[in-house]
Amino acid sequence: MTHILHRQIGHSYPLASHAEGVIIRDSAGKEYIDASSGAAVSCLGHSHPDVLAAMREQLDKLAYAHTSFFTTEVAEQLGDELTSSSAENASASTSLHAGKAITALRSVRSLSAAGSGNAGPSPRC
Repeated sequence: MTHILHRQIGHSYPLASHAEGVIIRDSAGKEYIDASSGAAVSCLGHSHPDVLAAMREQLDKLAYAHTSFFTTEVAEQLGDELTSSSAENASASTSLHAGKAITALRSVRSLSAAGSGNAGPSPRC
């Protein structure tokens, strides 16, 4: 019996044990093609040497700093890259991780547009 509240109550999930590329293997050795595309970086595949090296390099410097209180060099570099390559010449970027956050951004933009008459380019989300 699991003590995890999974998305489907009463469903028995395979225990993922390791992965490489697009393949996930369960604890019984069965292989699955990982086409789930869920979290932010799942499109990178599993265990790619370049991604692992970048992760290790970042972890050696800083594992996490909450965005309510800090920014980081890599976050600033990403913001620079996103805004410089924007077709609408955006002046800022944000990272949204959930549907609620995207809905909130759209709401803020709608309120901003109503108040100023110009919300600028619509978000691509």
